[in-house]
Formats: sequence, structure tokens, C-alpha cells
Amino acid sequence: MLPVPQVVCGGDSVEAGMRGWWLGAACLSLVVACGDPIVGGPDSDAGVECVEGSGNIPCDGMCVDPSTDDANCGACGVTCGADEVCREGSCQLPCLAAETQCGDVCADLSSDVDHCGACGVECAEGEVCSEGTCGLSCGGSTPVRCDDSCVDTDSNRDHCGACGVECAEGEVCSGGACGLSCGGTTPTLCDDACVDTQTDRTNCGSCGNVCPEGQFCSDGTCGLACGGETPTLCGTRCVDTQIDRNHCGGCDMPCGAGELCSDGACGLSCGGDTPTQCGTRCVDTDTDRQHCGGCDMPCGPGEVCSDGTCSLSCGGDTPTQCGTACVDTDTDRAHCGGCDMPCDAGEVCSDGACGLSCGGDTPTQCGSACVDTDTDRAHCGGCDMPCAAGEVCSDGSCGLSCGGDTPTLCGSACVDTDTDRRHCGGCDMPCAAGEVCSDGACGLSCGGDTPTQCGSACVDTDTDRAHCGGCDMPCAAGEVCSGGTCGLSCGGDTPTLCGAACVDTDTNRFHCGACDDACPSGEVCIGGACTLGCGGATPDLCAGGCVDTQSNRLHCGACDNACGAGEVCSLGACVASCGSGLSDCSGSCVDTDTDPANCGGCGTTCAMAPESAGVCIGGSCSYFCEPGFGDCNGDLGMAGGDGCETSLVGSALNCGACGSTCGAGDVCMGGACIQTTSTREDDEFSTGDRSGTDYDMDAGGLVLDSTAAVDDFLWIPNTAESSMSKWDARTNTEVGRYRVGLPSGECVGSCCWNNGCNMPSRVVVDGSGDAYVANRGFSMQGTVTKIAANIDDCVDRNGNGMIDTSTGSTALPFDEDECVLWTAPVGPSNAVLRALAIDAGDTEHPEGYPWVGAYNTRQFWKLDPDTGAVLLGPVGVSINPYGAIVLSDGTLYASGLGTTSLAVFDTTSAAPTATTVTVPRPAGTPNWLHYGMTADANGRLWFSYANNIQGYDPATGQSTGSLAIPGGGSLLRGITVDSVGRVWAAVDASPMRLAYWDADAFVPNGLIDTAEITQITMPGGYTGASAVGADSSGIIWYANYNTPTALFRVDPATGDVTTSTGPNQVYSYSDFTGGVRRTVIATGTYDETFDALCDSPTWETLGFGVDTPAGTTVTFVGRTADTIAGLATADAVTIAEAPTDGTPADVLTAFMGAGVTPGRYFRLTTILAGEPGSTPVVRDYTLGWSCP
Repeated sequence: MLPVPQVVCGGDSVEAGMRGWWLGAACLSLVVACGDPIVGGPDSDAGVECVEGSGNIPCDGMCVDPSTDDANCGACGVTCGADEVCREGSCQLPCLAAETQCGDVCADLSSDVDHCGACGVECAEGEVCSEGTCGLSCGGSTPVRCDDSCVDTDSNRDHCGACGVECAEGEVCSGGACGLSCGGTTPTLCDDACVDTQTDRTNCGSCGNVCPEGQFCSDGTCGLACGGETPTLCGTRCVDTQIDRNHCGGCDMPCGAGELCSDGACGLSCGGDTPTQCGTRCVDTDTDRQHCGGCDMPCGPGEVCSDGTCSLSCGGDTPTQCGTACVDTDTDRAHCGGCDMPCDAGEVCSDGACGLSCGGDTPTQCGSACVDTDTDRAHCGGCDMPCAAGEVCSDGSCGLSCGGDTPTLCGSACVDTDTDRRHCGGCDMPCAAGEVCSDGACGLSCGGDTPTQCGSACVDTDTDRAHCGGCDMPCAAGEVCSGGTCGLSCGGDTPTLCGAACVDTDTNRFHCGACDDACPSGEVCIGGACTLGCGGATPDLCAGGCVDTQSNRLHCGACDNACGAGEVCSLGACVASCGSGLSDCSGSCVDTDTDPANCGGCGTTCAMAPESAGVCIGGSCSYFCEPGFGDCNGDLGMAGGDGCETSLVGSALNCGACGSTCGAGDVCMGGACIQTTSTREDDEFSTGDRSGTDYDMDAGGLVLDSTAAVDDFLWIPNTAESSMSKWDARTNTEVGRYRVGLPSGECVGSCCWNNGCNMPSRVVVDGSGDAYVANRGFSMQGTVTKIAANIDDCVDRNGNGMIDTSTGSTALPFDEDECVLWTAPVGPSNAVLRALAIDAGDTEHPEGYPWVGAYNTRQFWKLDPDTGAVLLGPVGVSINPYGAIVLSDGTLYASGLGTTSLAVFDTTSAAPTATTVTVPRPAGTPNWLHYGMTADANGRLWFSYANNIQGYDPATGQSTGSLAIPGGGSLLRGITVDSVGRVWAAVDASPMRLAYWDADAFVPNGLIDTAEITQITMPGGYTGASAVGADSSGIIWYANYNTPTALFRVDPATGDVTTSTGPNQVYSYSDFTGGVRRTVIATGTYDETFDALCDSPTWETLGFGVDTPAGTTVTFVGRTADTIAGLATADAVTIAEAPTDGTPADVLTAFMGAGVTPGRYFRLTTILAGEPGSTPVVRDYTLGWSCP
């Protein structure tokens, strides 16, 4: 043993601890008081005396400072580790990335008054240190003064939201609020602070990446200037003064408590270009990478946010990528006309040019943004009038589809592809700089139906509300533009109001015959009907529309030959008056015998009966029903008649035509009778597949059930032979055995630790009943193997028309069993895969994703359930993971071997960052070390290792324990929780025992009475207690890892134990039945497959009846394919989520939005998510479809 270093103080020697923590507090004060020289330990030089009062001591012939010397830290010969530094006489971890070691302290040079800008630079009395400069006030990235410090109250744990507001232990400060995780404006946890890696100089792009001196962080990249989403430099931070609360409208202009920054102005709510409040920031969820499509929905690395969707490139309304942001350079003040071309204070950006007022395509100023209130979702119909999620803005009104003047949906915007420069001729087909879009083609000048250029837009000043009669002459709210004049109604050549535009439904391709009846590509509108050529009263094709060049003012005598102001078009010539037989009505020469807008005389319109259209014949009006309506009572055209009173699109008695009835059980939709099928309470949800759900008669529908399993199987790893047994819990028989791992690392008779093979150990079961096993891989690369529980999910890989798989206890050779879905190598060689867990899943995989942890390399990976490919990772952790479990909120907890620390990270994050939690030890517990782990329904963790109970509640930070379990035994091995809330632990003793107690016996920060513990003794002759699990019936199963090996079936009601043989050395401490996941993660599914009985059906609607108590949800996910087998790989599309979405849901729109082509078969997955003690109820649903 090495001698313990000593320090001599006044003649008395005192032992120095390895960290020398007591030196400064005790010994040094004595030295200074006595004035004696300081002498070190065995490595000191007694002949060397150090300067009195200097704090130095003689070590190895030199005077050193024990408070900072890494080789003599606290005392001579005490050497700090490779990853430690000596600070204040103690070996400690290095300073954080944002700190600098100044002597024996870690200082933040940007805010420390004793080390401002550099070590030892002290600020004068009354001054503060801001951005590394002494002064009388704060600014830059730390704009708020709290006592003598400049801080950022958005992220400072000691001053969170306001001075003096401290976050509790374990909490972080994000967006000015304390919580357990980061989000909002500072979504990334670096060390113990929430930061924005897009702008933070000390964590630029990723944690710990410090920008060099003189450089700044903008868009996550260090550089010499700001740009992208944060174009303004305030102190040393790049910010967006339009939304930054600390620099709102300009540098160092902070908003008050409770206020937000929107469009560069402080206020109590969001608006303008950033209408949505996420945390304390106003954002545009169409373009914000941290909140893409909704708050706290970040894009992945390398992705951008365009139209509320994360992707690898920009498009839609924001087609240009500037830095990491997708923008519209026609309207973006920070990128006006091009990237990083900001407008001056007070200016707006309109048509790509900075100015003092709006015009062109975006004539209305909302906040600091120029917008088109006819199409802008955030300002639909007027400033700060946002559309709801899923809606679009068309003609100034929110709705589920486009129409009127902007009939085409591009991204989330309704546009006119005939005139829109960003979508010219089709979505995402932008015109080049300097070009305009006219008639769907880019060019240098306007023509056709939109002959006038206003700003960068080609318009028809006869009908354009923003440019009525001339450029930038907008009509007032409620008015329309007809004949170049604003008014309350339409007339002249454009007598029909469609949306907010006056049109001629006889010739308008977008409103042919009726509003929003658009002609297909290549067709024109003649006499209110779409056709491939022009004829009749409008024989001439001009710019995609059929006109009569004999009378049309815009195309008089020839296409694009417009008459001047005051002129009319008569017989193909612009003249001051009309010719014989024609009348001048509002500048057009018309025949009052046939013109419905001037029938019998100018201004005499054929009165519009409800849902009908009038025509003029011989100077008299006649009427016809609008499409989708019928005159089923025969009074059309009569005085006092109600017009075309009957809808033919939704009436089962008049479906498509008056008197046309649908068959029993069918419904009328879109004028066609549609077949439907229902799953109702009476069916008891018995026609589909249930997993974690069951029918409850009292509740009246489908509910969550933690005891419900797809099939009640145990998955038992045979550690000594690289195989896993599938054991039927109902019959207590082995029904299959499968080779796992790789043949190159097969274990043959070796168990159980460093046995030099691909040893199976930890097992988990997902929500569908399939099993995963982690094969450790000593001195080789470890693997994970997945096995299908249901033969319907096995894969006929050899194409022989049958599934080749094991039965009984005989395993097929490697790679021949078609129920072994995949084996995937994970991590580096000798990583040793010991921890395995299943998360809560998502709509694509509600059964959950596997996470595997490597013991030797301290890493976790997330795997693809379909292929085993690594989806995410490695996620570094601070412990050697031995056990792992994921709770219902998505948080993964990993325990180490013989430690009290836990690694913790969020599995739902796109970039998880692990933290470390130390579980406190209640007073009086004899042992406090972890090994296996499980969790109960309330989210409390329970650990095995020593011979006493150990539990921890992450929600409260409290723990519980007990004295040693009576009866002896070296330690507890496997541990599980059953469906009624009892915790079961395997006691490694001779004979082996099972101990159990009620999880609700948890005593916060105290001891559970050992009288609460019940024990059941196993038959003698077996040692090496290992696995323990609970099946869906509440039966407990128990196995051992030594030989002889047995599987014990324990009935808790009677205490009876049944012994079975067959398993081969079971070395596992995990959830091998799936019961814990069903209890902890309160989710379940119900799958039902429908056959449309025809090819190319249209899946129409999904109606549903559900009850969703607080905190619970029901999600309906659809897949469609031409074959049943194809459903397995079909894209999952979310149809509706209750309580957010209403009923019925539009299945067709959901599929179209996801780019999915409907097939003959439709699989509906209903996902129920609950809370402890609370379940949603699905009473019924109805699916409707139609066949061609």
C-alpha cells in the first residue's frame, strides 16, 4: 500500500485525503497563523522552505501551489487524473466550455466582475461585466443586470425569467421558465444550461464548439459576420431583432416581464410574420427549424423548414434557402431581393425591394411584413387573422381546399399558377430574377388575360382587387373589382362573384360554368363548359381563355390588343361607340338579346334564384340548376320559388339526381352512393387484432388493458447455446427455439460473463408481442436479433410458399428460420451490449423502437424495428449501462453495475443528450447499489443488486429502501412488476426464493418495513437466481443461470410452484414477458383490415365516437396497398387524433397530403394512449369508400 500523504502543521501530522479537500479550511489557516514553513508528504524536500504566507509548499525540491498544481493537488504527490484539473486544492472536472480557469477558479470571462474579458481584469466598484467589458449597464447576450452580474434570464438557472428566481435541483432554465428539459428559444442542453446552438458562441452548432476570438455564431456556424435567420450583431451574439425579447426592434431593447417580441415590437401577444407563440418566442411555424409545423417540433441535422415541413430543400411559399432558413426574398425584411440583404429600420420588403410602403403582389402591411391577405395563412382576410391547423387561405377565407382566383395548392399556400412568379405553370416552378409570370409562363413582359405589370406581378386591372383600374389601387374590405371599378357587386363582362373576384363563368377556365369548376390542363372554357377548343359565342382562344375578339376590350380584333380608356370593342375594332344591333354596356358592346348581365337592357341581370344560374334568351331570363343541386319540387323560374333547393351530393334520397336513392347502409357523398362498413359497440371489436387493448362492456367500447397480450409467450434466452426459447405461458410448453446472434460468434456451452462469444442475455418484448434479444459480443461485435411472435409476421424468404420455422425445442440452423426477422451488428467490437429497452413508439411504429446500450463504450443506439438499422446514435452516457427502461413520457433510464447513478435521456428527441442522476440513499439502508431494474405503473423505478429493497421516484427525486430481506441471500437478481402493482425480485440463495411487495408501499426518503415483504421458496437443488417475469394472467415465471437449469411457474394466489426443464442457463435480468412495458407505457392498439372489393377505390371518410379523459388520446393511422402483403411496408398516414381533430375525418385528403395512392386494401390502426389510472374509450368508428 502506498503511504498516505501528510502535512505537518505546528508539529502535528494529519493524513491528507486523495482530494485534499480539508487542506484550505484547516491546515493552511494554522500555517499562516503560526508562521511555520509548510512541509509536504513523502515526496517533499525538508530542506526547502517556501515564502511565508504564499500558500506554497515544498515538493520534490520545489515550492508549488497545492491549490492549482495538478501533480501535487492539496498535498505533495497527489496527482489528478487525465480528465481532471486541480482547483482550490481538489481534483475536479475541467471548466465548462463557456468558462476559463483563472487561477483556482472557473470564470465566465463574459460576465465575471473579477475576470472581465481576461483573467485578473477586475471591474471597478459599481460596474458590471457585460460581453467581457466593464461598464455601468448590461447588454448583448446578457442584457439583464441581477445584483453585480449580467445574465440572460432566458437560460440562467439562478435568475430564470427574472432576477433571483432559482431553478430547483435537477431543473434547467429554458425560455425563462424552469423545467426538466430544454425547449423554446434554448432547445439544447449543454452542460447544465439550455442554449440556442444557432447563436451561442460557446456552443455553436453543437455543445462545446467555441467560436474563435473575434468570430460570432450565426445559423450554427462561426464566422466574422451575422446573417441567415440572425442578421444583427448585438454585443457578441447574432440575433433576429424581430423576435428576440432581449433585443426587440434593436440591440439592448429588452421586453418587459410577460411580454413577447413580434415584428420588432414588444407586446402581450404574437402577430405579423411570427403569429405563433412557442414558449416566450413568437415564430412562424412555416419556416422556423425549431418549431416546424408546430411548437417544439425541431428539424433534424441538415434539414430546413419549408411550409411547416422538415425537408432537405426549400419550396412552396419560401423557395430560397438563406443560411438554414427557407425565406421568400420578395417579402422577407432580412433577405429582401436576396440572402442577407436586410431592409433599414422602418422599411418593409415588397416585391423584393425595400421601401416605406407595400404594393405589387403583397399590397397590405401587417406589422412589418407586406402580405397578400387573399392567400396568406397568417393574415387571411386581414392582418392577424390566422387560419387553423390544416386550413389554407383562398380568396381571403380559411378553408380545407383552394378555389376562387387561387385554385392550386402549392405547399400550404393557394396560388394562381398563371401569374405567381414562385409557381409559374405549376408548383415550385419559380421565374428567374427580372422575369414575370403571365399565363403560366415566365417572360420579360405581361400579356394575355393579365396584360398589366404591377410590381413583379402580371394582373388584370379590370378584375384584380389589389390593382382595380390601375396598379396599387386596392378595393376596400368587402368590395369587388368589376370593369376596373370597386363596388359591392359584379357586373359588365364579369357578372359573377367567385370568392372575391368578378368573373365570366362562360369563359373563365378556373370558374367554367360555375365558381371553382376549373378546366383540366389544356382545355378552355366555352359557353360555361370545358372543351379542347373554342367555339360558339367565344370562338377565339386568347391566353388560355375563349373570347370573342369582335367585342372583347382586352382582345379587340386580336389577342392582347386591348382598347384604350373610354373605348369599346365593336366588330373587332376599338371605337368610341358600338355598331348596329349592339349596346354599349360598361365599355363592352353586347347583344342585350343574349347577354345575361344585360338581358333586354344594360344592367338588367337575370336574377339569381338559390343554387341556380340564369341565361338570357331573346332578351328574357331562363334558369338552370348549379352543379350539385336539383329542382326536385319543380318550382324553378316561378315567382317566389326556392330555386334548386335540393343538394344532390349528400342526400341518400336524391343522390346525383332527383329521386335517385342509395341502397341500405350506403351514404351519398359527392353525388355518388358510397359503401360503408362499421365497427361498433355491438361488434365488441372482435374482427381485428388487439394488443394492449380489450373490449369493456361497462365502458361501452375499446379500452387499454395492461394484461392484454397478442399471445402470452415467454422469451427465454439460452445463454450457453446462442438461442432463445418461445414458451407458451398458457400450456407451459416450449413451442419454438431460434438461433440468435451470428454463427461466427456462437456460444457453445459457455456462460455467463466474458465467455468470448455472442452471448444472448437481455430480452424485451414490443407492443405487438415481437421479441428482441441483445447478444453481448465479448471480444467481438455485439448483435441484436428480432423474432416474430405471430407466424403471419414471418417472412417467406426462400419463396417456397410456406414459413420455415422451429417447433418445440429444436432450433433450425442459422439463417434458415423465417420467423427470425433480422440480426443486426451494433457498435464497435467488444462494446458488450448489456442494456435493452423498448420506447413508446410513434404512429409509424406504435409497438415501439428498440434502444440498446453498450457496457464497455457507454453508448446507446436506436434501431429500426423493420430492419435493425441504426436510426440514431450513439448517445453517450456517463455510466456503464447494465439495465434500461423507458417510461411513458419517453424518458430512458439506464442503471449501471454496482453504482447509484442513472443515465437519463429523452428518446423522443431528434438529438438526445444524456444527463446523470444520483439516486439518494435513505438513512438506515444497509446497501445502495444497482444491478437489474424495472418500473411500476406510477413511473417509479425499482432496482436489484444487494439483499434489500431499493426504489426511486424520478418525478419527486425521492427514494425508498429497506433493511436486509429476511432469510439471508447474497443479493437480488432479476426484478419485475406484475399487472396488479406487486414488485417481484429473485433472491440468489440456496434454496432460491422469490420476494415480493406492493409498489405502493414506497416510503418517500424512508424505509419499507420488512414485514411488507412476502417470500416464496423454490424447490432445492438449483442455484444462480436470474430472470423473473409476469405473464398477462398474473403468473410469475422464474429461471436460473447455473446448471441444472429450470423454469419455475409460480401461482401467487396459492404459492404453488411448477418446475419445467429445457432452458439452457438463463442469464437475463429484463422484461422477457413484455408485461412491464404494457404496465408502464400505457398504450395499446387495435388493427383492422378492410377490402374495398374493387381496384383503385376512393377511401373517403372516417367517422368515430371516442371519449378522451384529460391526458389521453386516440390516434387513427391508415395504410393502403393493392395487396394485403403490401400493407406491411405501406406508409403510415395519420388520419385523425382525438381530442384535437373532429369527426368525420377526411381520409382522401390525408392520403393525398402524404402522396399516397389508394389501393384495394386499407389497414386502420387505432392507437390508444392513456395516463396512470385513466384510459380513452373508442365506442365505434365508420369507414366510408367508393368504387370507380
